[in-house]
Amino acid sequence: MNSDKKRILVVDDEETLCEVLSFNLENEGYEVTTALSAEEALALDLTSFDLILLDIMLGAISGTQIAEIMKRRKDTAEIPIIFCTAKDSEDDMVKGLNLGADDYITKPYSIKNVLARVRTVLRRSGRTAAQDVLKCGSLCVSLHSKICTIDGKEVKMPKKEFEILALLMANTGRVYGRQEILNAIWPDKVIVVDRVVDVNVTRLRAKLGDDNVVLALSGGVDSTVAAVLLNKAIGNRLTCIFVDNGLLRLNEFSQVMEDYTRLGLNVIGVDAKDDFYQALSGVTDPERKRKVIGKGFIDIFDREAHKLSNIKWLAQGTIYPDVIESLSITGMTIKSHHNVGGLPEKMNLKLVEPLRLLFKDEVRRVGRALNIPDRFISRHPFPGPGLGVRILGEITAEKVRILQEADNIFIQGLRDHDLYDKVWQAGVVLLPIRSVGVMGDERTYENVVALRAVNSTDGMTATWTPLPHDFLAEVSNAIIRRVRGVNRVVYDISSKPPSTIEWE
Repeated sequence: MNSDKKRILVVDDEETLCEVLSFNLENEGYEVTTALSAEEALALDLTSFDLILLDIMLGAISGTQIAEIMKRRKDTAEIPIIFCTAKDSEDDMVKGLNLGADDYITKPYSIKNVLARVRTVLRRSGRTAAQDVLKCGSLCVSLHSKICTIDGKEVKMPKKEFEILALLMANTGRVYGRQEILNAIWPDKVIVVDRVVDVNVTRLRAKLGDDNVVLALSGGVDSTVAAVLLNKAIGNRLTCIFVDNGLLRLNEFSQVMEDYTRLGLNVIGVDAKDDFYQALSGVTDPERKRKVIGKGFIDIFDREAHKLSNIKWLAQGTIYPDVIESLSITGMTIKSHHNVGGLPEKMNLKLVEPLRLLFKDEVRRVGRALNIPDRFISRHPFPGPGLGVRILGEITAEKVRILQEADNIFIQGLRDHDLYDKVWQAGVVLLPIRSVGVMGDERTYENVVALRAVNSTDGMTATWTPLPHDFLAEVSNAIIRRVRGVNRVVYDISSKPPSTIEWE
């Protein structure tokens, strides 16, 4: 790509017109991209273009809606727009110009006239090279070429991550709230949220073609929504694999398998508890545990996928907080997510992540738009590595048993006291310490568990939940009385940040 060339986007549902405009504009030395629908245009990085030639009558989303979206976004508000349309009334023209368009050309038009107006608008609104480069220390971002470098070395990142980084660098010293970022990067809720199902189904069908897909189910909200979305797009060409890694909640494997069958998903259940316990034997480092669990999933999916015919894609329920926490620009990673970072070449599968750019609350909205029963949608988030990140130190079958039983008492207690839906996420952590206690007339030296309950919107920040004292006392007594091996219960009152929601 020649970075000196002006980049022009042509948006028109008439393919012939797109071809004619593209041919003539390229002959003038411009770099041209075409889009045959508003959805196709909005999927592009609009900030990379110097000018947009925009038809008005495009279908479900009109050209004027695209213009409105662009003018609301700080990063696209200054990009010039020329309407090229058959709507030739004076009122239509006035409306188009009032939206912020730089020119209005009616069809049928002369190509020479279009080229002359393009030159005029670009000359009037041209940006300098200095404006296209943002720097912060050794970090350099080129808005034109969409390249990010640190110490001269390119850092690869998805389009939305680049846009967020550019937004923050262009406004150094300003603190952005989450909603401000959403408004800037995903400015139109109608398109980004309410229509995300239709838009994503269309994109998934185009991306996957006639290929078969295998999806990694975890039992949580993210993978469930991803599965139903993909099932809507490609139907029986999706095969889901749900792995019992021995780190699920009590009786969760059988319950979730029944639930997925009711949702109409094609699901294969795999009992791999022994495989995971063996691989985790002696492993105590948190990051090492996550990587072992992640590798275990990949190995199992590789094995099971080879039993299926014509599998070309692996689908995952990765969401945006997973990506952010796994991203290492400064050289420091918060924590590894087994569903982030790509796949080993030996799997020979391509990766599809339909929820990768969504936050948790947006995933729930997509799930409701898909008519997934609320018992799935309102379910608390559950970490990909399962209880493995809630057992500090080495993982054993006995420790899992203790944690499952304690966790079940806590979660069921929240439901019984109508507290479950008032908490964003809750669970129990098994600590790597023992404490002295008294059971009956005997001295005990048993395990300590920590109760954890937080409230959040998107998982990026969280505050600890002040549960009623009488409820905490009841749960504590029940755990100590009913769970063999526990004689002390504590309550975690840490918020994120500086703590994370999970302990590992």
